[in-house]
Amino acid sequence: MRRRGVLGLLAGSAVAGPQMAKTAIASGMEGLSLSGAGMLGGSFGGYSTMDSIPTGGGNYDPTEWPRKELADFLGRSMEEKRRRRLETHVNQLDPDIVVMNSLSLTTKVRMQRDRNFERAEAEQRGYLERQLRNALEHLTT
Repeated sequence: MRRRGVLGLLAGSAVAGPQMAKTAIASGMEGLSLSGAGMLGGSFGGYSTMDSIPTGGGNYDPTEWPRKELADFLGRSMEEKRRRRLETHVNQLDPDIVVMNSLSLTTKVRMQRDRNFERAEAEQRGYLERQLRNALEHLTT
């Protein structure tokens, strides 16, 4: 495609974009959920937030998922933890590890992998505990 054709295409798309959106809305696509609009309605990625959980009737227990996930997290075997630790990626080294001149690069990477694994484990545990706490608070209100 020649240069003028590309420039014309770019200029045309900037003008035609708003008109295409108006046409789509006019043709009955008002209920279309866009990626950012879904979060405003109380759901995120297909999972509902704690505010939109139905509390009336049935045998629904909002603490079921957090309790199960926390039990699975705490009940991991040593072999599973070892495998996850070895699969942890290292993208960069912390500054305090970099300045250790007497250590080999392999040792530095292993130290950083261990740190990254421990940070991820602590973050996941905290997330699951917060979810369980929020579910329990939702039950009491």
